[in-house]
Amino acid sequence: MRRSKSKTKYANRLKLTRKRLGIGQRQLASLLGFKKPTPISLYENGSRLPSLETALGFEYIYATPLSDLFYGLSQELQQNLHTQIARSQIYSTRLANPTKFYGHCGYKKLLEQPNLSQSDIDSIKSHLTLLARILANR
Repeated sequence: MRRSKSKTKYANRLKLTRKRLGIGQRQLASLLGFKKPTPISLYENGSRLPSLETALGFEYIYATPLSDLFYGLSQELQQNLHTQIARSQIYSTRLANPTKFYGHCGYKKLLEQPNLSQSDIDSIKSHLTLLARILANR
């Protein structure tokens, strides 16, 4: 999945999660090995995607799966891959054992949140629709 780096905004929950934990950008930048908070700001506003190492740092510090932190990208990737898998021979293997591919639900923590935004609700509905399609084809 390729994107134009200059125009794309990557939807995420980095800032929301950081603020809920009461961590400042400078403190987080230091924990992740940055000298200045600028990269944190770029990640939070969706202007830039972090490296895998930094993303895993976010996951560890926030104790939140990457698929929850980067819900927009995760959802888009999942939908694109679902389409590609459906067109390939992998599809029949996947349907034979869906738990092998969906070992956990990344939406569990989101569902435990008291106030869901409309985009969160839409993401959950989309995920449930995908799971229903998989089960219907078993």
